[in-house]
Amino acid sequence: RTSFWPEVWHERAGQQTNLHQVWFVGSHSNVGGGYRRSGLADVAFEWMVTQATRCGLRLKPGEPEVIHADANAHGKYFDSRDGFGMFYRYHPRRLTEELYLAPRDQGYDFTIYVHESVLERIHYRTANYSPLSLPTKFSVVNDDREVIANLDFSGDEQWHRERLRLDRAIFQGKWLYGLMLELALALIAAAVYVWIWPPSVIDIQSTKHEWLVSTLFYATPAMFENFIRLLVQVYPLLGASLVTTGVAWFLYNRRTISRTQKIAEQLALIVKRRFADKTLGENEKDQ
Repeated sequence: RTSFWPEVWHERAGQQTNLHQVWFVGSHSNVGGGYRRSGLADVAFEWMVTQATRCGLRLKPGEPEVIHADANAHGKYFDSRDGFGMFYRYHPRRLTEELYLAPRDQGYDFTIYVHESVLERIHYRTANYSPLSLPTKFSVVNDDREVIANLDFSGDEQWHRERLRLDRAIFQGKWLYGLMLELALALIAAAVYVWIWPPSVIDIQSTKHEWLVSTLFYATPAMFENFIRLLVQVYPLLGASLVTTGVAWFLYNRRTISRTQKIAEQLALIVKRRFADKTLGENEKDQ
């Protein structure tokens, strides 16, 4: 299946429900908690605690101070798709403006609120943090629910140009991922087939390229043994072609990831400059 799509809630003016929806750094457990190092999650937790205490929630003495001390906008960012997670539900979503907007004629408040910790992490380029899903228009808020700045890039040509480049790079990464996944599944299926029904051309007594065969045996599950012998000892050209394809995919994929990251950094730089201009202007007004 594809990745989950964010379900943005829209509050209608005049409703009794008091709804507050704020975006934070990361996704899933980076925000909700669950990882051993929870500095990022505690940023969102502190925000929720602040709102709840204003509504009358009482906490144990000293607990708010502990949460505040643990909250860290520059904490460890965990990628759920690291390692074998890359095989699971990778399907980048085109988060177009239609996702964020509700019908104006129904009186909805469709403003996206982004917590100031996101802009703080962007400002200091912590771990090269460059979020890909920031909308063209959003408001920056603090723990007191005060709007620090309203950022609107709808008239910024550079923003739209970089967003277009980013969409293309992400699509290319999606295509490369699909190619890798299909090739990996095909190789696993072939390995299982020759493991269950060994071809007669395989000679388990053969010592041809035995050093390579033994090395691959050590690094792979037992069900790959017949497949390895088939590629190394019987059809070495096919084996070399598969290795070449894998290396080419790896290099091209690294290049695509690097380009995507650089474009995202350009977008983050645009956000950083605009936010600095906005906050500087507000400070000058206050003075």
